[in-house]
Amino acid sequence: MIVKRDLFETEEDTKAAISNLTSLLQHPGWKIVLEIIEGNVEFLTQRILGGVDDDGTDLSKEKLDRARDKLANLKDVRNTPEYWIKELSEVKDQEPVSDPYEHLDSGDTNK
Repeated sequence: MIVKRDLFETEEDTKAAISNLTSLLQHPGWKIVLEIIEGNVEFLTQRILGGVDDDGTDLSKEKLDRARDKLANLKDVRNTPEYWIKELSEVKDQEPVSDPYEHLDSGDTNK
């Protein structure tokens, strides 16, 4: 997995990424991709709920599991821009901790 700090080293990088991802959500090409994804989500959902393959035979456990995996992956792709906008916005809003031990309990350890 890509670590945020590797891609977005500066605050400017983070702001640019948030702006670009926000713009992506309004792009006609992304809207087409979403329509395709939504169609596939609907198709896979019906297939999973019905438990029947295209030829009318019952789905095997393996095919059902693959359909569930594909459905989860499609939902992840569909939500990717919003996910990263949220993640990057939270990173931007966090204040750096100057003293990493500041929040540790300094109470008696003999309790």
